[in-house]
Order: sequence, then structure tokens, then C-alpha cells
Amino acid sequence: MAAALICRVLRKHFTKEMQISEENGILQIALPKIFKIPPTNPDKSTLATMQIDESSIDGNLEVLQVIAEQQFGLTL
Repeated sequence: MAAALICRVLRKHFTKEMQISEENGILQIALPKIFKIPPTNPDKSTLATMQIDESSIDGNLEVLQVIAEQQFGLTL
């Protein structure tokens, strides 16, 4: 990949020199094909920001309770 990028920069900024090197038998590096992955909808949605103190055990329990109720529909 790095070689392909270097070749692209050389061709853009040193066009004349690249033409001479190709005439002398030095081949151009082929650039790789890039395929885009189509966007998809995720299976899970993100939760809103919670104003819960996570530095205590009680705060962590509250976070877990909110996640269990909102994300998974469980009641504790």
C-alpha cells in the first residue's frame, strides 16, 4: 500500500521523470482496488448519557440496572 501511495505522489509531482523511467523499462506500481462496505443498521441502539456517579459501588449497580431495564427490557 505504501508503495502505491509513493507511486501516486511521484506521478503527480514528477510527471516528466516518471515518463522517462517508464520509457526505460521501469514499470508503474498498480494501485490496489478499494471496495466500500455498504452501511447497515446496527442490532443494538446506544443509551443516552446517564448522570450517575460511577465511582461508587452503588453508582455502578445503578448503571447496571439502567442498562438491564432499558437495553434488555429486564426488571430487577
